[in-house]
Amino acid sequence: MVSGEFGSQYKLMSVLDGAGNVLASVTRDDVTISSQQERNISRFCSDFLANLPENPDDRFDTQFNGRDIGVVTVLNYRPTQSDLALYIEHDTSAQTAYMLDRIGWLGVVGAIMFMLAVITSIFLSRGLSKPLIELARGAREFGAGNLNYRLRMSRRDEFNDLAQSFNTMAISIQEYVHELSQESARRERLESEFRIAAELQQTLLPERPPEVEGIRLSGWSQASKEVGGDFYDYFELPDGNLAVVLGDATGKGLSAALLSTQCASILRTLAGEGLPPAKLLSRTNAEFYKRIGSTHRFVTLFLLVIDARAGRVTYSSAGHPPAIRVCGATRAAEWLECEAGYPLGIVADADFGTGT
Repeated sequence: MVSGEFGSQYKLMSVLDGAGNVLASVTRDDVTISSQQERNISRFCSDFLANLPENPDDRFDTQFNGRDIGVVTVLNYRPTQSDLALYIEHDTSAQTAYMLDRIGWLGVVGAIMFMLAVITSIFLSRGLSKPLIELARGAREFGAGNLNYRLRMSRRDEFNDLAQSFNTMAISIQEYVHELSQESARRERLESEFRIAAELQQTLLPERPPEVEGIRLSGWSQASKEVGGDFYDYFELPDGNLAVVLGDATGKGLSAALLSTQCASILRTLAGEGLPPAKLLSRTNAEFYKRIGSTHRFVTLFLLVIDARAGRVTYSSAGHPPAIRVCGATRAAEWLECEAGYPLGIVADADFGTGT
């Protein structure tokens, strides 16, 4: 999320979830974090999130990694989601070396200067603790959801660089939260649209098969996704016969569903002209090609016309696998063979075979 140099006293800033997974991280250019250190930080942050104090002011913790200090606090940018942890590790090696150097020099001076050294150490400690307290305050503000909070230090040392790095991290987190919110909203809208599309597609399938004397009909379809390109339909023809349609559009999802819906609509409209199956498929193909020919998409379709009075079925196929006829008495099965023409939408003019 953030690149560039950080203050020499600043080693690492990370945002982690409750399982210890790192969501965003920035480190100083000359610092390498080992796998063991990453595991320690993840365990420290996940334990912290799992045992949060009830008092919001106490929702931060520290740990020592050798001479380095790590600070963790709650980062709850959306109250409806799980808490996150903001972990910041500060390199105190320079300050520690500085204090040891001064203490060693004062020890040479002797006992008379010892008290002065103690006083000097106290002042130096306060100089180190004040910016750390300000850092913890900023972390608490972040934990309370105030992502507009910025550190302001009037110092001219490494802590000022640390404050600038913290503010840069804050800007990056704001941008990340904003992008995450937009992505979540977009995904919710898309899921809602898919649910509506699935409901609409389901209403296009026959609610129940028509009642035809001497014939028992049943149909069922289940999309592999929310919506799909498979469909079936029944409709009566002007001569009193019944047409049964099975179709499958190329692709999956919403585009396939729109393609199959358009094809089924054209077929139903042209069926009112009382054409035989092969001619009906030719007319449907011509109209369908005008609308989708440039997209290089297509629909395979099997059309079966049932003449219940004569006990005869007539069928045609537009690139669809043949249907299977099963004998009720012997349970023997056979393919309903016929010449399979082009799928609908590939060529402008196509002829189709007929089987009876």
